[in-house]
Amino acid sequence: MGESDLYSNYIRREPHDRSRRFISNWHRKLLEHALRDSENPVENVLEIGPGHGYFASHVVNMGMKYEFVDTSPAVYAKMKSEGFDGYLGTVGDFLDSTKKFDLIWLSHVLEHSPTWVDARQLLSDLAGLLSSTGKIVIIGPDAQCWGREFWNIDATHGFPTTLRNVAQLA
Repeated sequence: MGESDLYSNYIRREPHDRSRRFISNWHRKLLEHALRDSENPVENVLEIGPGHGYFASHVVNMGMKYEFVDTSPAVYAKMKSEGFDGYLGTVGDFLDSTKKFDLIWLSHVLEHSPTWVDARQLLSDLAGLLSSTGKIVIIGPDAQCWGREFWNIDATHGFPTTLRNVAQLA
């Protein structure tokens, strides 16, 4: 089974209604928190790995411009069918130094980097897409707290995200 098969299965497995509401509310609260802590207005948002699109909906409903990047054709197709603008490929494929974002959002993405070198390159590429007052928000599991479950729960976890590891990369 290739990567595209894995994410085709992921996109077909919509969470249960109660879980969907919980996940959607969780994304909304995290976005509100990030906006509350922002000293400057946030107009342009880039999400890396939009999943089922819960975060995207909140961004658009709050009046901000939203774009996404994903490597999965299935996720890309779903997001485009729901009216979201985005790119199929890696951040490196779509880098455009003229386009800048006030907020770049990675929720449960960085840990899927195969190595720390790949994770560092991703953050470096993203830094080049930030506006002068922009910020990157990284949300992910703490490998130290999760222990072996960090790798057991998802075979595609590569980079062990911990507060210290991510801070060192940043």
